[in-house]
Amino acid sequence: MQQQVTATSETLIQKAKAIPDGHRLLVGITGRPGGGKTTFCTALLSEINRRVPGQVAFVPMDGFHYTRAQLDKLPDPADAHYRRGAVDTFDAQAWFHLVRRLRDLASDETISVPGFDHAVKDPEEDKIRITGDKKIILLEGNYLLLRKEPWVDAANLFDERILVDTPREETIERLARRNYAAGICPTYKDTLARVLAVDVKNGDLIMSGSLEPTIRITTTYDSRYAQETESGQIKDPVAEQVPVNDA
Repeated sequence: MQQQVTATSETLIQKAKAIPDGHRLLVGITGRPGGGKTTFCTALLSEINRRVPGQVAFVPMDGFHYTRAQLDKLPDPADAHYRRGAVDTFDAQAWFHLVRRLRDLASDETISVPGFDHAVKDPEEDKIRITGDKKIILLEGNYLLLRKEPWVDAANLFDERILVDTPREETIERLARRNYAAGICPTYKDTLARVLAVDVKNGDLIMSGSLEPTIRITTTYDSRYAQETESGQIKDPVAEQVPVNDA
């Protein structure tokens, strides 16, 4: 994967150099749940920040999960909680407004973006601060490129669309291990059943229902590379913004 990280960072840096002052390159990164988006994004952030320090920022989509209180108000709360992470459990309209705000952000402005508090399992307001002087903003999450309003309205504002393309069968065990460790289900068997019923289905929607990417990262999941990347062995203050569990 490192060769693809290096090549992608070179492409983005060169394109950002061509952008007038006061503007920025918006890059949407998506792929299957458990397919290595976080791994790729962490490494890409680190590489860009190494080459052009202070010019890159990161915005995850997981701060736009509906809160548990909002899920309680849906027609079938139990089903909504079980499927949390599905496309209809995110505030897509708020995400679109954020992307449009980032596109229009003045160079002397700063905005706050919600993140996700994994301890309380809900979004956390004002967790991330984005300054208008950044030349490259990486936006990462499951449904960034969907051909469905308002997701597609946000996707059309991206300068580059990156798809991390990992075979679906390679994501299943990793998701089950990760979700079981996070306590999403009480047993590993229950966790695996949920992965097959929810996460794999979400991944199929992403792969079949997204806009054509401008950059496709075709990969098999590299567990050693992911472990080194996500465990913090890549030491970088910008890359440390990336949560281990992506949206």
